[in-house]
Amino acid sequence: MALQNLKSKIILSIAAFCSILFFLDWFVFSFLFLKFPNELEWDTSPWYNFLQKKENLNFTKDKKSVLVTGSSVALYSYLPQRVDEELAKSGIKIHSDFFGHVAMSPTDLYYYADEMISKKPDLILYLVNPGDLQMDHFPKVGENFGEYSEEGRIHAYAGRHPVKYYYPLQFLFDHFTSLKKTEILPLLTKSLLYVNRYRSFIYDPIDAYLERHTRSGTSYHNYTGATLTPIQWRKGWTDKNFQVSCELKTNSFFNETIFIPKKDIQVIISNNTNELYKNTFTKTGWQKIQFKLPELQADKIDLTFDISDVVSSKEIDQKIYGKEYFYGIRLPQNFCKKTIDRNISFTRVDSKDDQVLQDMKDSEYAEDYFEKMYKDADKYVDLERKILVRPEVQRLYYLHRVKEYLSKKGPYRWSEFKMLEKAAIKFKQANIPFVIVNNPENPLELNLYKDSDWYKDYLHFYSEIAAHSVKFYDHKESVPKIQDFIDSHHLTYKGSERMVPIYSTIIKENTK
Repeated sequence: MALQNLKSKIILSIAAFCSILFFLDWFVFSFLFLKFPNELEWDTSPWYNFLQKKENLNFTKDKKSVLVTGSSVALYSYLPQRVDEELAKSGIKIHSDFFGHVAMSPTDLYYYADEMISKKPDLILYLVNPGDLQMDHFPKVGENFGEYSEEGRIHAYAGRHPVKYYYPLQFLFDHFTSLKKTEILPLLTKSLLYVNRYRSFIYDPIDAYLERHTRSGTSYHNYTGATLTPIQWRKGWTDKNFQVSCELKTNSFFNETIFIPKKDIQVIISNNTNELYKNTFTKTGWQKIQFKLPELQADKIDLTFDISDVVSSKEIDQKIYGKEYFYGIRLPQNFCKKTIDRNISFTRVDSKDDQVLQDMKDSEYAEDYFEKMYKDADKYVDLERKILVRPEVQRLYYLHRVKEYLSKKGPYRWSEFKMLEKAAIKFKQANIPFVIVNNPENPLELNLYKDSDWYKDYLHFYSEIAAHSVKFYDHKESVPKIQDFIDSHHLTYKGSERMVPIYSTIIKENTK
């Protein structure tokens, strides 16, 4: 009897411990974690930002709601605020927002479908590109490619970030018999504990908050300070000379930090014709600038910066491929701004990185494009260990090669097509309009395969799933200027502006 009581106590203790553990795990790493202020900027910590977006996104009944979904193709193409403002001119009140992340595939869309439906949108707008259909699983066979590997795709998904972070249990149930034991256990443990699921990005919002509030603001991904004239580069680099309307943190002193990229650079700061600061820096690195301000009637001052010398992008920013540019100084993240913006991780802003492409001639852009994108992409630092010279461009280069291969192969489909159809069926059953847009592609890439039988069949697929109440718009050539593309399918800010009236018209036609 005593032994039986002891067993009961042990079982109850284990049950109590597990209950407390699971509750604390949910409370701290799911509930509280999502309440932490998000001060991460656009295109940073994509997995945390998507998690927070999908969990916290709510629509109101006073406006029509549009869920914009897709991969980085969508994030680089759609400007929610601009589209909403464009529709407001016609008296249409719209709230459009993102439900997507980098490398989002049709399979991801299928597994997110129920959660998207729970948001009760009036329209789901899917911006897609052929590269979103997981072309990575055409195996390399010598200098060519073999048949699409469905088995390789399943094993790759078991280790993909979206599966591990957002739907490990669902994927495990659906593909249990196809998975290896070494793949089953990680998916199972990630299904049980949020801390295990989110651990790779759990410090991202905390670190960003501390950097902005308690540190110097010099360690960051994208600049979020005051806009310069000429506009700043995305990483906060400036031209040799620039102007800025600076919000003052005190009325008597200017107090900021700047990065000096080389010795003996002189910095002169003036207001109109009045010189306020002049100094030659003998050291490189982040340096403090402090000086007394003139008596002001406003909380802003217009400043002109004159830098005595420039530094090459190839020297300081490791841009050894593509065109060479020249920088003046680098600014801290929130330079000349009093407030620190929150919830901007899906808000894109313009930068000089995009603008410099607009000024290129076609021949100059093409030369820069192929050097920047594909030069040395198939070379190795270490052939034995397969260490690539340029791992950062490898996926886009691989997709480029696969598209060339498919253009010669003829009609060919794989499981991602089916997964997109299954997602469409879910939206139809929920009575939510589902619109697919074949998004613009860079003519330098599109011209390689747009007339091929494979690409024609790719487009025909979308007409086939119209049976599931899908509306399809083909806008592959709606941005014909190559200078409006950063790479094969990501639009510059100017390119995304060109799509504002197109997306607005599509939404107008599909919301009642």
